[in-house]
Amino acid sequence: MEMTGRLLAAHVLFLCSYRDPPRTDNPQTRSKPMSFPRRFNEDSSPAPSADDAIRSTDTDAAVSRLSAVQRGYLPDPYAALFVRRAARRPPLINIGTYVRTSAVDALVRQFLARVGEGQGQVVSLGAGSDTRFWRLSEEEETRKKIRKYVEVDFPEVTARKAALIRRHRALSDPLGPETTLAQGGTALHSPVYILQPLDLRFPTTSSTSTTSSPAPSHPSPPPSSRPLPTPSPPLPSSSNNPGPSTSTSPPHPLSASLLPHLSPALPTLFIAECLLVYMPPSAAAALVSWFAQTFEHSAGVVYEMCGVDDSFGRVMVQNLKARNIALPGALSYPRVSSQPGRFTDAGFARAGALDLETVRTQVVSSEERARTAKLEMLDEVEELELLLRHYAISWATKGERLEGMGLEVGGG
Repeated sequence: MEMTGRLLAAHVLFLCSYRDPPRTDNPQTRSKPMSFPRRFNEDSSPAPSADDAIRSTDTDAAVSRLSAVQRGYLPDPYAALFVRRAARRPPLINIGTYVRTSAVDALVRQFLARVGEGQGQVVSLGAGSDTRFWRLSEEEETRKKIRKYVEVDFPEVTARKAALIRRHRALSDPLGPETTLAQGGTALHSPVYILQPLDLRFPTTSSTSTTSSPAPSHPSPPPSSRPLPTPSPPLPSSSNNPGPSTSTSPPHPLSASLLPHLSPALPTLFIAECLLVYMPPSAAAALVSWFAQTFEHSAGVVYEMCGVDDSFGRVMVQNLKARNIALPGALSYPRVSSQPGRFTDAGFARAGALDLETVRTQVVSSEERARTAKLEMLDEVEELELLLRHYAISWATKGERLEGMGLEVGGG
């Protein structure tokens, strides 16, 4: 199994950024040592910058999402609009994309179910080519709950997305006629949907060059959702200045970027899929703390890899380095059981986490498991289980209006 894990990690870099492995169907090459495709290591082209490499993972994820849609795992009529060249992914990548998307969607719907009409605020951080806003807008019950849906990413990413939205009526019509471009075409504003450019790596300290961080000293919370024995009291805030309470700390850039569009008095959910692991630990902690401190009723959903310190995870990290992708935050909360700590350390009252394999086998309904099992032949069952155990969905809430939000084990 260890050798299988090493091979899998080398071929499947990770669910956030799958790339097709080198072909091994030539009998003359099957016995040769594993190597990267030419596009990973050829010397004739300059290596991408670290930021370019991170941004490229969104393209990979978009292609994987479209592959899952085309195979029948997910309904998403918008996925093809964000992909220039479709490619069929292996079954284990399609299944992983399906489980990830279904779990995050379920948590977003739980949040919206707990807010009043026109009161829900959703902030998708590092949103890239995500289509969740348009999918939610198709359903009247969820659409009427959303007051604001804000997406944040690098300016290069938001500029491309803004252009695509303007180009395709399927994307622009749900935004309404009062849609405008701003900030040189990198921002797009409508009455409900906001696309905002921002580099989220703040504060910028010496930790930006750190490739790893020791695990926090707090005891690891259990993986299931449960309130802390003594929840941290809410920090004082005001609608005019809801930023961090310490006067010596500079304001987080999210305050200037998001608060013109959001109300601190309304329930707010942030989503971070394959984002915090790329950030210096101090920047990730500051981001999560900002939401806990700014909004009276707040929730968060985080999806990222875990277990990068075992044999599978180490090979995965090595292959990401070959693409000039570093994971500065990978060891801050390395286990599924430690993932809720990123929330409780920041002031959230309740938190929980599950790995994707547990979600697949114990949260997804038996009817859905039976349906998806018929879509493709899966021979690599052990490989799928190993891969999915290296990705976690975690969530947290603060404020009585959002109590009870979380994935339930045993629901299938």
